[in-house]
Amino acid sequence: MNCGIDRFSNEKKKELSIKNSGCGNPFYGKTHSEDVKKFLSLPKTKEHVDKIALANTGKVRSEEYKKKMSEKMKGKKHSAEHNIKISLSRKGDPRTKTRQGIPWSDEQKKKCRISHINRRNLLYGGADGVMYPNIGLGENEYFIKLELEKGWDGIYHGKSNKQFYLSELGYFVDYYEPTLNIVIEYDETKHYDKNWNLKEKDVIRQREIKNYLKCKFYRYIKPLQKFYEV
Repeated sequence: MNCGIDRFSNEKKKELSIKNSGCGNPFYGKTHSEDVKKFLSLPKTKEHVDKIALANTGKVRSEEYKKKMSEKMKGKKHSAEHNIKISLSRKGDPRTKTRQGIPWSDEQKKKCRISHINRRNLLYGGADGVMYPNIGLGENEYFIKLELEKGWDGIYHGKSNKQFYLSELGYFVDYYEPTLNIVIEYDETKHYDKNWNLKEKDVIRQREIKNYLKCKFYRYIKPLQKFYEV
């Protein structure tokens, strides 16, 4: 096993590349048998992947190689047929569970969501190191008016320049009143179907937040100007 140690110099590699190209290659003009092709198309096991990773540990592509490959691939795009072929080849691969029709569990979704937010915070966080979702048009004005009417004192972007973040769930909420333990979501059309039924992903999110905070949960549908408790 190589284990990261390069056995040949660049000059030797170049010599071998020239020597084994075209008709100089021992496999020139030959094809794999159907059994070999079938074996090569089998999904890679974790042990096989780990073995390849270990063999490549410590290897670094030279700048010359990177430049050469960059020039070679410039302007090139995979054809639709190629993409379909790649997609089919990955079916059954243990590393791509969703391609087998196996849905992600709620726990897997939560871990991915939190990881994504943490990564975005690290890359794009503002002065406080936190990245926040987009704020709905008219959202801040609505919560200012609501607080004047209700006498509430909550956390929302227009007042705190941030939204309340549930780090354990990976969710931001539009409005949170900590004293009264109230959550309000300011909904635009995209959260509902054509019959104004809340979409499934929003229902799941709503249920998770309610169960975690044990809070009162309200929604405001902007197009209908409807405020209601869930």
